[in-house]
Amino acid sequence: MPTLLVTVRSSDESDTVRDTGVEVLAIYPHTMLVAATEDQAGRLTEQGIEAVALPEQAVRISGASFTFDDAVRAQEAVRVDPPAGRTAYYLVRLAGPPAPEWLATVRGLGATVHSSLAGFTLLVGVLPERIETLRAQSWVLDVTPFRPAMKVSATLRASAARSLDAGELSGVDAADIVLPDQDLVEVSVFPGESTHDIAALVRSEGGTVLSAQPNSLVVNATAATLARLADRQGIQAILPHALPEPHNDRATPVMGVPADHLFNGASLTGAGQMVGIADTHPRQDFAVVASNGTDLTR
Repeated sequence: MPTLLVTVRSSDESDTVRDTGVEVLAIYPHTMLVAATEDQAGRLTEQGIEAVALPEQAVRISGASFTFDDAVRAQEAVRVDPPAGRTAYYLVRLAGPPAPEWLATVRGLGATVHSSLAGFTLLVGVLPERIETLRAQSWVLDVTPFRPAMKVSATLRASAARSLDAGELSGVDAADIVLPDQDLVEVSVFPGESTHDIAALVRSEGGTVLSAQPNSLVVNATAATLARLADRQGIQAILPHALPEPHNDRATPVMGVPADHLFNGASLTGAGQMVGIADTHPRQDFAVVASNGTDLTR
């Protein structure tokens, strides 16, 4: 049954919409989201009610995009069936923009909304045994697992494809992954998940953990290890990581220094000088000190 976004300008128009027999899914300011048969949609038009079908949008995550239908087809081809009793992660396709009461119902099932994605899609963490109840809501069009292929950045994929089809979404193996420069990747986990087991796996397979934060690790690991990590439920994303590089070419535009460094006819380059800026908060005053110890603010 098509989903329509209906513009309503008064309570009388709201009543007119309901009188056509449509199923009201959500009410927003000045609009209603309804599920309508072709006959009901025609009656709305006859009544002069503006109603438009919501456009299809691709889901975008980890630098790639795919249709929700392809994600469902991937599940049909290669099933991901998380075990009961442990939080798992799913994409939930909604009938339209998420209404507050929808989100309240999602949270009432013990689910956590981690992201709101294009295509009216939520990325949620929830116990697998609650999925059928969630799927049964009138405003939920479909639910499918958050798959390993959705976690791996498009820039790490051998095909370098930014648009994934059902076959590419079906799974990830080592041949699908191309390591970045310096072989460094950032592996992030969903809030509430632990990075300890992830670090242990990387080390057990000969990899190195360069840094560890509560929700992410920077690792040097093989493509085979990364493919195994993508299969883990708690993993949210696997992205390329670049070491920070120092640059000293940003400060002058911020401070409004002329491009030619001319001040009152004198060219000031700062060559041979090292300047430090010391903030003496909470007084909010500051000092600029030259390398010879002279306070330049006096």
